[in-house]
Amino acid sequence: MQPDLSRIADALEAVDAAAKAFGLKRLAPELDKAYSTLAAELSGQPGYKLGVSTAALIMAKTGDVKPLTLLAEMMGHALIPVSCPCTRPESLLSAAAAVAKEFSEAAAALAHAMEAGEEREQTQALCAKELWDLVCAAAAAWAAMKGGKP
Repeated sequence: MQPDLSRIADALEAVDAAAKAFGLKRLAPELDKAYSTLAAELSGQPGYKLGVSTAALIMAKTGDVKPLTLLAEMMGHALIPVSCPCTRPESLLSAAAAVAKEFSEAAAALAHAMEAGEEREQTQALCAKELWDLVCAAAAAWAAMKGGKP
């Protein structure tokens, strides 16, 4: 699959929005940059480019991963949050098993609705939500089993 680079401007705009929401004057010193340099990089002024390391630092400092999510989508991937590295793996596995059961029930309901030719928009939305919850729960359990290191 070829990456869809047509949305790269959206990712750059998301970095800019994250930086501005955080506050450029507050953010610049945390990045060891002058305010004017950071502003020039974010706006793409001639002679200035926003580098990957600066973009990564902006995401880390602001906590906004929307740019990373957009980049992952452009490359045909999904960004999955991995949380709870301090939680015991057995607790996370139990939670993942419970979510897997909920997804299984939602998937069975969707399959039944599809076979019966019934309206399935709500059922499909529920199934998609349960699948996402399952992926996130599985990722958290995986991270915990790896010692919190993905």
